[in-house]
Amino acid sequence: MISVMHMEEALEKLMYPSSFCGFAWNKLYSMDVIKRHGLRYDEELLMLQDLHFNVRYFQLCNKIVYDPAPLYHYSVDTAGVTTSHTSLTPRKLSGLLSYQRISEMVHDKYPRVEEISYCSMCGWCLRYMLIYYSQKVRSKENKKFRI
Repeated sequence: MISVMHMEEALEKLMYPSSFCGFAWNKLYSMDVIKRHGLRYDEELLMLQDLHFNVRYFQLCNKIVYDPAPLYHYSVDTAGVTTSHTSLTPRKLSGLLSYQRISEMVHDKYPRVEEISYCSMCGWCLRYMLIYYSQKVRSKENKKFRI
């Protein structure tokens, strides 16, 4: 069912991965809003830059219309940067910077969005710790069996 949300409600939903997500590929934008406000992707952010862009964009809108009807098929690349459990890279870690900037951006106006952003950041930190320690354990096990 199509829903019309006020900006703050849409911002909260944007931050939850199970809702309409922070991706850019599943949204339509007003080019007039983008041009009028000079919106661009932050080139310092190597991951989650589309979420950061969407938070800035949504704050410029009075309402957001959401249509959950699947209009195309999207395939998830399980070997991609965000879904794979490969080693930690500067690109992966920059996702934490994206959440930090979002938290700072909404701090005064939208405390619930800030809270969700910090919770997401904590979740990513835990995933990264798991990757780090599992790689360290595998590395030590490999050293035991080297000839």
